[in-house]
Amino acid sequence: MTCSHGGSDGYPVRDTDPLDNGQDLGTPLGKILRIDPFGNNSVNGQYGIPGDNPFVTDDDPKTLGEIWAYGLRNPHRFSWDTGGEGKMLIADTGQAFIEEINLGIKGANYGWGEREGTWVIEENNENVLLTLPKNDRSYGYTYPVAQYDHDIPSDIKGFYGIAIAGGYVYRAKAIPELIGQYIFADFGHDARFFHVPVDELVNGKQATIKELRLFKGERDASFLEIIGKKRSDVRFGVDEEGEIYVTSKQDGKVRKIIPSPKSRN
Repeated sequence: MTCSHGGSDGYPVRDTDPLDNGQDLGTPLGKILRIDPFGNNSVNGQYGIPGDNPFVTDDDPKTLGEIWAYGLRNPHRFSWDTGGEGKMLIADTGQAFIEEINLGIKGANYGWGEREGTWVIEENNENVLLTLPKNDRSYGYTYPVAQYDHDIPSDIKGFYGIAIAGGYVYRAKAIPELIGQYIFADFGHDARFFHVPVDELVNGKQATIKELRLFKGERDASFLEIIGKKRSDVRFGVDEEGEIYVTSKQDGKVRKIIPSPKSRN
């Protein structure tokens, strides 16, 4: 048995990883870690480090064998598709511009704090993004398979992003139209929900994100309107049948995503 955990780069939103934690294989910050909770070969002997982790045999003694992937700013939830190819999907909260959906790939470097999405981030100025250099392949970064920005106009029509909240690929039965769709949300002004086909999330390509319509009774509503609050802090969960649930720290309620007859009109 192994388990995984994602960690942020350890800095406030106003800083662009000033100590380069995202790229430092000697710190757990900005990484996906993979351990064996029943093992004992860690430094403190309280857990195990799987022998097939990508950096276990690294020549640098400072490199942490627990690291499975790196270069992440704040992997705000990751999950696995329970059907299809069983893809691992990592939602990485951006800094000043880009929100990311990444494929979980063993040993991958997702670029933070040298890249934000498919852009170069200025090390000393988080508000400056530059286009990728012509020799970008030589750096070996793994880029998002879907992304959206904070600006208007956004990649998603009429949407102003703030921070991504990762969700799940829908594999249940209540809403056939959503089967195979990765469902996620944004913490933003309206706390809107989105979906993208998991089959279109392919390394080296950018999938098209679409909005998931929510209803309060018979009318369209944002999640903020549904919960009646000014901030969402939205989180996702699934039950044994694969149905998706949503909660908000603002009101403490758990809501199930169900089909709306109005949405099919």
